[in-house]
Amino acid sequence: MASKYIFNYFVFMFYSEGLSTGRSCPQWYTRHMGTCYLVSKFKSSWFSANKFCRQSNAHLVYVETVREHTILNSMLHSDTHDNHRYWLGGRGVFNGRFWSWTFGNKLITIDQWKTGEPSDEFIHNMHKNCLALKSSHGVWINELCFQEFFFVCEYDLDVTSGSNLVG
Repeated sequence: MASKYIFNYFVFMFYSEGLSTGRSCPQWYTRHMGTCYLVSKFKSSWFSANKFCRQSNAHLVYVETVREHTILNSMLHSDTHDNHRYWLGGRGVFNGRFWSWTFGNKLITIDQWKTGEPSDEFIHNMHKNCLALKSSHGVWINELCFQEFFFVCEYDLDVTSGSNLVG
């Protein structure tokens, strides 16, 4: 178990080593328009993924438009990433009745949910309150937050006030 945390720390240091404060993407990020994305190479719980992104001066990706969803899905839907699940920056509140992005508490306004999702299913007496993208189908699903999936960090180049963290 300790080796897993040491590995994750090493990966964090490897990724964050190239972070910059300028208007270009940090090292290891891929640029699309005014946003940079980092696709993880390791799996993590939603909470650990969120912490990793924030420590990298970024956040778990949030999707505000259908166009952004298409860009993200095309990045993830390739031979190397096919059929994986990726944590996004959304959480269910009030037992999954409402879904919002984790910073700024903005409600999710676009609908990319898989048919039947978000479900109000209980597993091990817990709600599935974390948002994931299923890359093989390009749809959103709700999952238990402690499950380990890959994740996507977002670094916004359009933020002009020093920090790229919102909220």
